[in-house]
Amino acid sequence: MKEFLFKTIKKKLLFWFLGIALVPLSILIIYTYFQQVNARTNRTIEKVTAIRNLKAAELDKFLMDIRGDINMMSQDYEIRSLEEGLGVELKGPKHIEQQIAVENLLERSLLNYNRYEEIFVVNAQTGLVEISTNRRSVGRDESHNLCFTTPLATKEPYLEEIHLSPITKKPEMTFSAPIICLSHNKHVTGILVASIDLPNTVYKLMLNKVGLGETGESLIINKNGFALNELRWYKNAPLKLKIKALPAVLAVQGNTGIIETADYRGVEVLAAYTKISKI
Repeated sequence: MKEFLFKTIKKKLLFWFLGIALVPLSILIIYTYFQQVNARTNRTIEKVTAIRNLKAAELDKFLMDIRGDINMMSQDYEIRSLEEGLGVELKGPKHIEQQIAVENLLERSLLNYNRYEEIFVVNAQTGLVEISTNRRSVGRDESHNLCFTTPLATKEPYLEEIHLSPITKKPEMTFSAPIICLSHNKHVTGILVASIDLPNTVYKLMLNKVGLGETGESLIINKNGFALNELRWYKNAPLKLKIKALPAVLAVQGNTGIIETADYRGVEVLAAYTKISKI
């Protein structure tokens, strides 16, 4: 095969000048490409981080709102006036009137706040439910449940993290607060407990796909690594699916960050993680 030869010096010089000119142009094109890739990556990181921060802030606000609801109700004059009638088998007209007033208060709260499944009052002496928005719950024994024993002992509000209900066998979360007597303002006469409507609050918030595209999702786990909310790619995940993915491990350890790694399905994802308030 004959070697390629330039017939004139002019063509030869033109060839080399074009070659030299194309080298920096190629470098510029490659540099611009990688700059664009980095810019897209940075935008994705910023977007995922913003979504994580927003979800965490919304959950924190939700918990604060619940605390405010239950604290306000537990300090209501009508509820605190129950101290004389709680545990009384043969209630007089005054006690019946007080109980009806509290029943109406709880019913209004259930309708107005729209985030509770049930609100009830437990007798501090017996541990039995005396008043509830669910009539079938009256007489139920709560004496061994944390929603009763913890605020009774500490005289402080208590949020019980999402757990499996011993009654319904479904995930539930409760917030409870002590009812302090009116006469001395010291001893606990009852415990006000609210059962959170998880599907219409926590699950709904976490399943909101805005900004997550066709495959992204948000999830929360407990300290043992079990999912606490419904997931996009796993049915009936709450308290059944244990997530061992690295972002979950790091979040449980109290870390905040963003990492490219495999998720609970083994699929490579960009995951932003953080530790939120107890839930």
